[in-house]
Amino acid sequence: MKRFAVVALLALIVAVPVTAGPLEFGLRAGYAIPMGSAVKNGDLNQFASGAVPFQLDVDWRLGPQWAAGGYFTYGPTFVASDMKDHLESIGVSDVSGHFLQRVGAQVSYHFPSGGRAAPWLGIAAGYEWNRYADGKDALGDAEVGLKGWEGAIQGGADFWSLDRVTIGPYGMFGMGQYSDVTTTTGGNDSSQSIGDQAMHQWFQFGLRGSWK
Repeated sequence: MKRFAVVALLALIVAVPVTAGPLEFGLRAGYAIPMGSAVKNGDLNQFASGAVPFQLDVDWRLGPQWAAGGYFTYGPTFVASDMKDHLESIGVSDVSGHFLQRVGAQVSYHFPSGGRAAPWLGIAAGYEWNRYADGKDALGDAEVGLKGWEGAIQGGADFWSLDRVTIGPYGMFGMGQYSDVTTTTGGNDSSQSIGDQAMHQWFQFGLRGSWK
């Protein structure tokens, strides 16, 4: 997964030529459902039960149909009851969800449309930090999470609402592989490689607005 994501990310960056057109800004709000395995024999929904991601898109228009650029996602996660019980059993108190972050590059194709809705499809590749739990231990603030490379397919439809502004639904199916477990205790960060890596997915849906 790491090799695929790196190659895809480089390809997407190269896809934006010097002669790229005007910038387009997008803002997404949605809900993400965890699927697959965070680690071998450990389902992702045993770590996080869901997330509410907010995403900023910055794309260059490469003609009427194509666009390419980057994205940054940040939003709260909900810690799963299994993980909350485990953390409390080892002395972590006030356990709650924390934050999901994603950053990377993307490219999309916007289908010609003479109607009110203009459908689009795209792919993305980047890096994900899933800080799924936050609490307190004997040393102070405690935090645990996972990080690794990801790729995604996505699509939606744009509806004109105001001059130069569109809004419409979107959906995204992300696939990734966590490579490291991260922990923070007493202000000290540490990272440990995952030996038994597995594939996980996020299914995300919501609304996207854009300004051209």
